Amino acid sequence: MKTRICATPSKPIVPYLAYSREDKVKPGESLNTAWVGALLKASAFDEIWTVDLHSAEDKKLFPLALESLSPATVFGECFGKLGLTDVCFVSPDQGAIRRCEAVKSAAGISGGDIVYFEKHRTAAGIVHHNLIGKVERCAVIVDDILDTGETLVSASAKLLSAGALELYICVTHGLFSGQRWRELWSLPVKRIFCTETVPPGVTIEDERITTLSVAPVLRERLARIESSVAATS
Repeated sequence: MKTRICATPSKPIVPYLAYSREDKVKPGESLNTAWVGALLKASAFDEIWTVDLHSAEDKKLFPLALESLSPATVFGECFGKLGLTDVCFVSPDQGAIRRCEAVKSAAGISGGDIVYFEKHRTAAGIVHHNLIGKVERCAVIVDDILDTGETLVSASAKLLSAGALELYICVTHGLFSGQRWRELWSLPVKRIFCTETVPPGVTIEDERITTLSVAPVLRERLARIESSVAATS
């Protein structure tokens, strides 16, 4: 997976920080998050901006300052316009709960639980269990990455079994690797929303996939810097 770096007048921006999921010590695997950080530091950067960093562990492993910009306002505006009712926001594991809370708040949707699963990886694949919270008729799954789709397929199947009738998926980085993620349409998932932080490796033309721009998030952050500089000058 290529890491795309965009230059700004003051900070380098890495919209999708590749290898950020490799943030745990596992037998026979390297901590590639730290390795990427070392390469960027060797390139004379002293701080990096990225969008929706995978985990807090990434910041601990990075050898330079790492700021994560939340796309919650972008997704919140989108879901606020859909006018969904009887809706809950769902985290496919405990690590994405804060993302659910941020998107729900930005959408201005009151009521409904933040629902989450406990998740384990086995030799056979992802296993979701211990669903916490009340599942409503409409469920919005919020996560940072859609790669192969294995996690989202498993979570969607469990939500249907728990009584959800209408599913939406909201992910920051849409990798769309392989074909497994296409099973989401048969579960049935109505729409998938992602941002343009990652150019798709293959052309995916499907009206059910909506790509949103994170430019407003970057503009807002740059405006705050300019305002701070003006206030101190």
